[in-house]
Amino acid sequence: MANAFDRVVARLMSLPRLYRAVQSSIAGPLHRQVRERIAAAIPDAPQVRVLDLGCGAGDYAALFTRARYHGLDIDPRFVETARRSFTGDNITFAVGDARVLSFPDRAFDYCFSVGLYHHLPDAALVESLSQAQRVTSPGCVLVIDAIYPPRGNWPGYLLRKIDRGKHVRSLHDYEELLRSRFDVLEARAARGGFLDYVCFRL
Repeated sequence: MANAFDRVVARLMSLPRLYRAVQSSIAGPLHRQVRERIAAAIPDAPQVRVLDLGCGAGDYAALFTRARYHGLDIDPRFVETARRSFTGDNITFAVGDARVLSFPDRAFDYCFSVGLYHHLPDAALVESLSQAQRVTSPGCVLVIDAIYPPRGNWPGYLLRKIDRGKHVRSLHDYEELLRSRFDVLEARAARGGFLDYVCFRL
């Protein structure tokens, strides 16, 4: 039964319009905070090159009106939705795997990822972040992702439990995994509505 439920959820959430509707209703407070964090960390200025890994429908492209933004996602349906939604001359989208980046070293000034890594097992996460560091200026990789909440937030725990990402980690697990392999320059946890998340800078 659980596997059938997971398949139904995955199928429904693979529809860009439905995914956007669910995100805005359940995760609206979280995404408002995330937008503020990205805007504070990455300047929207000419000549700044920004990579968004796992961009989905490209909603964070709206933060960049002058910087050169490039969104990458593995799902062609989401990339097509993003291309229809955001058409600025400074904005591009492509289908690609976050674990295997074809860009040259230091091709971007900043890289960020929101909600990607709870979909990847540990080895794939490390592979992707190693690639992100390779193509980005030192210290400019920003990771924002779902975590299991601390004790007491049962609605948040249940929401994460039914998330289609099957690699949701605790804050402790995230710190242990990242600090053992990367120089973590900043780490903080926060809550947006019922949903807890972690923000790392590598």
